Amino acid sequence: MKQLRTTGDPVAVKGLEARLSLLDARQLQLESDLQQTGQLLSSTAAGQVASTSDAPRMGSFTTNQTMALSVLGIIFIGFPLAIGLAKSMWRRSIKPGVAPQALTETAQRLERLESSVDAIAIEIERISEGQRFVTKLLSESQAAPALGAAK
Repeated sequence: MKQLRTTGDPVAVKGLEARLSLLDARQLQLESDLQQTGQLLSSTAAGQVASTSDAPRMGSFTTNQTMALSVLGIIFIGFPLAIGLAKSMWRRSIKPGVAPQALTETAQRLERLESSVDAIAIEIERISEGQRFVTKLLSESQAAPALGAAK
């Protein structure tokens, strides 16, 4: 409406009026669709809202039988499992922890193991140095001619 009032161009005024009339028509159509949908919802047939048929069945069991079996299953299977789990958790919480003496013995054993591994590493390094030395001697002896007795 602001554009319609401020526009002085007659072509633009006609275009804006056409657009407004189209929007008015669409609004009226939406309102009539909403009214028709409301009437359809409020005039639902009684058979579609309520039914006098039997309750749904799960196989050969009725709904009440299915519920009773579920409750019995929870009571006789679920509760004993929950109680057993709670007992095992309780026993674990009461059980004393590892004694400090066992921890110190384990630490001493790990220190001895570490020193043994270090000693083995040193010996392996010595073996590899000896192997390199022997390889070097063999390669030099093959490269240089053997010294023999002079004639």
